[in-house]
Amino acid sequence: INPAPANGTVYALETVPFYKPNCRDTFFVTATDTLIVKADAGPDTAYCAGNTIRIGGPPQDGVVYSWSPTTAMRDSTSSSPLVNPTLPTKYTVTASSFGGGCVLTDEVWVSPFAISTNLQLLGRDSVCISRGDSAVLVVNVSDSVVWYKDSSKVFSPQGNRLKVLTSGNYFAQIFTAAGCRYYTDTVSVYVEPAIAALRYPTMNLITGYDFQLQARELGDKYLWKSAAFLSNPAISNPIFSAGTADIDYQIHLTTAGGCSITDSLSIKIFPKVAIYVPSAFTPNGDGLNDYLKPILRGIVKLDYFKIYNRYGQVIYEYTLNDKGWDGRLKNTAQGNQMLMWVAQGLGVDEKVYKDKGSIMLIR
Repeated sequence: INPAPANGTVYALETVPFYKPNCRDTFFVTATDTLIVKADAGPDTAYCAGNTIRIGGPPQDGVVYSWSPTTAMRDSTSSSPLVNPTLPTKYTVTASSFGGGCVLTDEVWVSPFAISTNLQLLGRDSVCISRGDSAVLVVNVSDSVVWYKDSSKVFSPQGNRLKVLTSGNYFAQIFTAAGCRYYTDTVSVYVEPAIAALRYPTMNLITGYDFQLQARELGDKYLWKSAAFLSNPAISNPIFSAGTADIDYQIHLTTAGGCSITDSLSIKIFPKVAIYVPSAFTPNGDGLNDYLKPILRGIVKLDYFKIYNRYGQVIYEYTLNDKGWDGRLKNTAQGNQMLMWVAQGLGVDEKVYKDKGSIMLIR
């Protein structure tokens, strides 16, 4: 055929048998150009790492394609496969014809944008606000950054730097000028608020008996000063052994966030176990003797402390850490009267102590 037909031209051949002129038939054939082969790998390109990009070009009839390497490639026999390499990669496509034996190759470089998703922490991951500590998170990019704490957005006027003010899990979303979007690593930061020093209730102990003390559980470092009568001054719950004199302790605590706090505890030493109750109290709101409660000396467990009126009615029952009775019954102030009290508790000597007495309520 001269000149050569266009690629894809369809020819029809009609046949007429000479001995049966009515038995006609038609045969069809498509002319495909397999002698001119084009290998098209596409232009060198960069893309957003983590996504995919298509390389190559449209397919050519009668041409077989083969790509190498096949690293991070979906279909190595396609004329335009999807790829997502994590490193700059040179891909080569080989295009060959079915029947003409023509073979051509082409190359393309595919490079992901080099963006660091590392989230840098300046400072400590446990900080104490009251000591002036700080924790700052930094991403090493100059494009747009959106900060998150526990999946909620956090505003940062400095863009790529964030000063951490509260505990949480932090990460950032990075937007590049090329339109790429990445998430950084996640960093957990613990921020400890200011903690006030505490003065523990005075303990009334008995000479010659051991007793286990207990500081509040705030951290992992403790130091009791002085160390007199203590089994170990560097723990939260040392044993107070056979103390013979009143003593004041300063308890230095260092928390996980690095905060330093100094609590205090006073211990009074008495010669014997007793439940002491004053003989009168004046709940008149002047700040003196406004509350009535038992004073425990060497009592490690108070079973009960009850106050009765003259009719035998229980008008108050003390519980541990209660401020005491304020002289009211069902929110009604009681007048001057004589009352009775009873109490029971377990002493440090493991004996049960019971006591009772009278008390005068004075308005």
